[in-house]
Parts: sequence; structure tokens; C-alpha cells
Amino acid sequence: MKLLLLLSILSSIAFANLQILEVHDMDLTYLKPEGNGKIGKFKFGVDTGPNKETEDPGDFLHDIFIKIVGNDIFLESDFSYVVWRDAPGFFTDTEKIITRDLEFYFTLPRNSLKAKRLQYDFSEAKFQLFDLDALCSDKQRVGGIAQRLLENCLFNSHLKMSKLVFNFPKKVVNEVVERSHGELSEGPFTIDTVRDFDLTVVKSNATATFTVDWAVNLKSTLIAKLTPLIEQNKLKIDVDKIKLGKINVTKLTLWVLSQFKISNLKIEGKTVTISF
Repeated sequence: MKLLLLLSILSSIAFANLQILEVHDMDLTYLKPEGNGKIGKFKFGVDTGPNKETEDPGDFLHDIFIKIVGNDIFLESDFSYVVWRDAPGFFTDTEKIITRDLEFYFTLPRNSLKAKRLQYDFSEAKFQLFDLDALCSDKQRVGGIAQRLLENCLFNSHLKMSKLVFNFPKKVVNEVVERSHGELSEGPFTIDTVRDFDLTVVKSNATATFTVDWAVNLKSTLIAKLTPLIEQNKLKIDVDKIKLGKINVTKLTLWVLSQFKISNLKIEGKTVTISF
């Protein structure tokens, strides 16, 4: 029943008052419309006033089963069953999700996420993150967990990963090349791997350095301003500059992304808006 209580909290109004959430050793493989895996130790607490209710069932592993129907996520174990109604599109629109050694901490002094491997496949694109390590500030301490995490991570945070691999369907790539009327060679599309990604956010100003595999290894840079639109469930990114080596590819990169028609992503000029 402890897992049932935890998941009920995450899918109910009590979610807004959640003070502590820790998840350890979560391995999950989801292939639309369902998947399964295992989850290890978890700990959670709810602010109920002067006293806080907490649960820490200790170290154990148990099986979990997940199914997504429309905008609803059904999560089940051998002793619990929970429905998350109207879940964010980031989860419900995916074709495939894989997590390996995922650990998540949501506490007042610490908001962090680690994963040996995290993979999200959409119909328009596929992303694989390796050795992900993200740590956010705890500046925002009121509101629901989603609001607090979004604002904390966009205000002051540090994120790094050893490798990011992404892929777009070949037919979409060919269409973009064809529509460019020869102005764009196929060269940029050979870039499908980013290494040693290191992102620092200070007062919502983001700077990232990374290495791109493209004929030669290019040290690259991204500079942007992040603005959370909490009430609209959106994140606005004002891109200042994207450089591959010494080449400014800001307009080219954003134009290419706009042609892929990725759901929940809108590009207007140098502004990218992501819906959750």
C-alpha cells in the first residue's frame, strides 16, 4: 500500500504539497502502449502542517507495469493500481521510453536527477542521454512539484551528460533538404551525436559547451535565456547564439528544427517555446 499511497499523491491534489520525493534504481522499458520494469527504494513526505507525514519503506525491488491510453497513464504493481489523468504530453506522446539506474531527489535542499541512460522516442525524433547528472537550486519552495522543479532548474542549475544521441526519420531529413532548394547540403544532418555536454544556468541565463562529431570534433557553444510560463505549462527559450567551432549556426539550426514539425515545440525567429 505504500506505493499506492505514493503514486496517489503524485496524481492528486496532495501533489501540490509534496515536500519530499526520492526514487532509486528505476529501470523501465516502455514500448507504446505499455511497458514494465523495476523500482528500488523510495521515500516521500507530505506537508500536513506542523508535522510532516513521511514514508521510508527501505531497500527493496518490485515489478511495475505501465500503460498509456490517450492522455492517461495507468501504473500498476503487484499490490497497487493508480491512474494519472491528463498527464503531460511529454510522457503520453512518446513511442518509447527507457530508463536505466534512474535516481530522482526532490527535497527542500536538493533537486536532482541522475540516470545511466534515459531514452525518449517520438514519431518525429529520438533522443538518448547517457550518464545524465542534473542538479537544481532550491530557490523556489512554494507551489506544486512541477512548478517548483521548473522554476528551480531554470533559475540556477547545472546539467551534464557524457553523450547525447539524436535521430530524425530519414524521410523527414530528405524533405528538409529538398525544400531548401539546394541551399542546404546534407552535411549538417550527419550530426547525430553530442559529447561532453555541460550546461550552466545562472539567474535564467543558460550557457552550454559541448563537442560535436562532424568530420572533426568541434567545440561548440549555446547561449540562451530561459523563461518559465507556469500558468501556460510552457517554457520559452530565447536563443542568443549557437556556434559550431567558430561558425554561427543559430538561424540554420532553428530553421532545421522548425521543418521537422516536432509536437509541443514552436519556433518563431530565435524564440523556441516548448509545451508540457
